[in-house]
Amino acid sequence: MSVSQIWHSRFWVVLAVILVGALCLFVAYPGRMLFDTMFHLGRVDALAAHFLAGGGYPCRLYADSCAGLGYAAPLFYGDLFLIPVALLRACGASLDVCFGAVLAEGAALSFAVMYGACGWFGLRARERLACACFFLFAPSTMMMAFSYGQVGMAFATAFLPCVVFPTLVLVTESGASARRLWEAAFLLALGMTACVLSHVITTVLAVLFVGALCLARLPIFFREPRRLACFAAAAFATLGVTAWFWVPMLEQWAAVDLLAFSSVRWTAAKGLFAGGPSVFGLLGDSFVWGLGLTPLLVDFCPEGWTWLPALLQVNYDTFAVWGWLLAPLVWLLFRTGVLSRFGASPPWVRVAGWALLLLTLLAATPLALGVLAPLFGWIQFPSRFFGLWTCLLAPLVACFAFRRCTASQRCLLGIAFLAAFLMVCVWPFNCRRVVLMELFPSVSGSAYSIGRGEYLPERFVRTFGVQPPPPEEEVVPWEWRGVAAWGSGPFALDVVDPRSSVVVPRFYYKGYAATLDGAPILIRESGEGFVEAETAGRMGQLRVWYAGTALQRASVWLSVAASIAVALLFLLARRRLRCFRA
Repeated sequence: MSVSQIWHSRFWVVLAVILVGALCLFVAYPGRMLFDTMFHLGRVDALAAHFLAGGGYPCRLYADSCAGLGYAAPLFYGDLFLIPVALLRACGASLDVCFGAVLAEGAALSFAVMYGACGWFGLRARERLACACFFLFAPSTMMMAFSYGQVGMAFATAFLPCVVFPTLVLVTESGASARRLWEAAFLLALGMTACVLSHVITTVLAVLFVGALCLARLPIFFREPRRLACFAAAAFATLGVTAWFWVPMLEQWAAVDLLAFSSVRWTAAKGLFAGGPSVFGLLGDSFVWGLGLTPLLVDFCPEGWTWLPALLQVNYDTFAVWGWLLAPLVWLLFRTGVLSRFGASPPWVRVAGWALLLLTLLAATPLALGVLAPLFGWIQFPSRFFGLWTCLLAPLVACFAFRRCTASQRCLLGIAFLAAFLMVCVWPFNCRRVVLMELFPSVSGSAYSIGRGEYLPERFVRTFGVQPPPPEEEVVPWEWRGVAAWGSGPFALDVVDPRSSVVVPRFYYKGYAATLDGAPILIRESGEGFVEAETAGRMGQLRVWYAGTALQRASVWLSVAASIAVALLFLLARRRLRCFRA
């Protein structure tokens, strides 16, 4: 076997370890799932019930999930990558097994996509493996997917290499052949489509990242207009295939004051040391959690020393301290020509280095986001930048490690990757349960009050013995009649109290219709996460169904036509495009 084949076989070994580890370790720790994890499992459960009822994809209304409060599917999440797990759930698998399957799918996608994308980008086999390991085992990726349960963002991050690397090729590689440029366009369309159908905020950040790089390298488009044509082709393909998703979303948001919506998401009151009581807390959290020690401190902290884990509490912002340390180092490396001597291409290294510095500035300085809150408050957390940050840093570290380190040092690096994977798999649930339920009861209380409605399926709460808070007196219990097939979302409930304000699940109310005993009634948004049907004090049977606006119906046909066109182009050009070969 050649050296390349040996390293390629090691890729399959590592991928198998990731799949088995994610499935086994998380199934072995049932019942320790909080916050976003519960919400995403609610989506899996509802999508499975939708399939069992004869429905297809997409499911536009989860009327039976979350104690009757559906989530805006697909207002923020296209649920494309939850389909295999939902089918597994429909076949009778427990939610614990489904959670393990979600994590295994996310980890495998992150590892495999990075391995394939950086191979097309130009890295050699051993560097590809190191790059994929660094991307998956980075604290930001592991925390996002495995501890905080941000599944939608994790799936979008998995495909960021298909956005970052083609963009770097299109804006930095001089003298690139037409075939390589169109390969980049295909990969960029694939990556952006996956992001759109996974997580909206990550998609917007990816678009801003691509736009910023294009503006920074604008002269190259005047010299070679075909590069601009490649970007345009990728954009049209992405917009066409995902039109069924973003057209209704824009219709929904057209009636929302986006400026006010973004302002409440992030306020300037967030200080420079947000989430940490001191400089030591800011620095210590990053280093200690990065080494995987914070969960150990939480679990084995002696009585009377619980202040120590509190001082090192997990928060998003402090992870960016790694950026303050590593990004300037990378900048010095390419400024002194060190990386170029190891074979890294100076143009993309230069662009990636500056992008790292700018992303670090935004991510590590909450005050910057606070000042820009009226425009960028929708970002919510600085951790939104970490996927792009890690994707840019991974190939730089891989090039440096495997062209500078000795064999023993590379072996140590591999052991560190494996230890990081095992540590993050075993301990995060313990950490989150102990820290949030014991050290910070106010945080856990507010989380459960939110979870009672939108995030936490009531029947899943009962499964794990957590008692939901009693309903308020003025709220009339709902009796759901069921959800019909094919995502049309018709459901019915009896309005038995004329004094009640009937609040139906959050969904795309533009395109839905409602009747009360056959008489049409209005649907309006009454607050974040709720849609109110105006019953005007009348009683009877309320029925809601998806009718679709003319624009929404046209967007579906546009997506079908675009998908067929892209598939035909792929089949015709597959032999010429090396990026889709094994």
